[in-house]
Amino acid sequence: MQESLCVKLNNNRELQDAVRRYIATKKWVFREPTGEIPYNLLNNLEESFSTMLLRLIDVSGKSDSEVYNRANIDRRHFSKIRSNVDYVPSKPTVLALAVALELTISQTEALLKKAGFTLSHSREFDVIVEYFIQSRQYDISTINEVLFAYDQPLLGL
Repeated sequence: MQESLCVKLNNNRELQDAVRRYIATKKWVFREPTGEIPYNLLNNLEESFSTMLLRLIDVSGKSDSEVYNRANIDRRHFSKIRSNVDYVPSKPTVLALAVALELTISQTEALLKKAGFTLSHSREFDVIVEYFIQSRQYDISTINEVLFAYDQPLLGL
């Protein structure tokens, strides 16, 4: 049975020394992390996904229950989003919320960005959902029927 390189390296002092010598000839700089982040970086964070979502709900005039029901999202899942400012749901969930809120494409992209996502024209799922948002067709059942027909993940489930 062939040993892995890690096992060989741990068991072979000569090999360890050869690797150390090789690394020493390179211009690589290995630094220990200091554990310090500049104060101004952490105190100037942008609005979180959860905060932006709740603001958009308030602006829309819709109730929380109207939004999570229209988005096909379970009340407990929505509660998790609402109560944990650091929680980030999946991309299909974010898009379901955008559809439920009847956001424009630019608002949808901003909400996706807060969650660490983007719309990509190289993914069928993204193109299909973007088409419906651009067309201002916000019926999640219709969108999910088309996604299902193309064997794509569904929104809000």
